[in-house]
Amino acid sequence: MILLDPIISIDTDRNYARMETRRAVKALCLCKGCYVVLALNDNTHKIPGGGVDPGEDDLEALHRELQEECGITDLANIKLGYHIDEYKTDKLDRSCIFHISTNVYICTTDTMKTFQDLDGYEEELGMVPVLVEKKELTSLFQREIHDWSARDRKIIYRFQSTR
Repeated sequence: MILLDPIISIDTDRNYARMETRRAVKALCLCKGCYVVLALNDNTHKIPGGGVDPGEDDLEALHRELQEECGITDLANIKLGYHIDEYKTDKLDRSCIFHISTNVYICTTDTMKTFQDLDGYEEELGMVPVLVEKKELTSLFQREIHDWSARDRKIIYRFQSTR
């Protein structure tokens, strides 16, 4: 596993009352020689994955997220590739630091089904799984618009430089 430099977007001169941590998983999943990413309706992209629910371990969350977002049900060759931490001021409680602790798994799949089980927020974003050649990944993750953009960009850039 490669530990990526953390993303720190907090005011270091400020005293925060507390820190909330959310565990997350993401997948760089190879399918038919290309990587699965989510295309969004604002012409941005996202690495598939999401939060680890209470009582779930990483692999359970990874399987659930990839099934929901991409219709992938047959993950193989799963290995932990990267870890990244992000610290930012919580949007709803400015006295709180929101810490996202993300494990990124490298895996393969043979098939992507067309069925997705998106929640309302994901449907609003227009998430559609697409296959992208490795050499195209960096160009898709240049814009930092969403909460996850900086994390995804850092992951993709490191992935491109180490593989």
